[in-house]
Amino acid sequence: MQEKTTIILDTNILVSLLIGSKKLDSQKLFSHQQLNFVFSEDLLQEFEEITQREKFQKYFSSQSVKRFIAFIQKNYTVYNTKQKFIFDGDKKDSFLFDLMIESNAAYLITGDKILLNTKKFNKTEIISYSEFMNIFLED
Repeated sequence: MQEKTTIILDTNILVSLLIGSKKLDSQKLFSHQQLNFVFSEDLLQEFEEITQREKFQKYFSSQSVKRFIAFIQKNYTVYNTKQKFIFDGDKKDSFLFDLMIESNAAYLITGDKILLNTKKFNKTEIISYSEFMNIFLED
């Protein structure tokens, strides 16, 4: 049996999944048998805070955000990371580096240009969603 690939989804990807972006297929993504998604309390907290911004209110309710977070907490590993790393590019993204360290993730999927320019941290490749789709989800 092949070992699952550990994946971190950045907040911007989670928001796009919840909005239902045509480019992001959440059903296909979360049903993939060879992927192990990991999250952190900080990541979910940032996600909840961002989704409360007024510009997102037209896309989903606070109830759908809570259901999505509950789905993640029930079905995936959620780490309670301690801050060990300070990311020079954007300090508020430091929690992602802590999660990469703790989870030994193979990939961080993001749309953040600063993170994408980092390309790799430890064992974790930092790639866009389209790159990810080309690797894992193309039929």
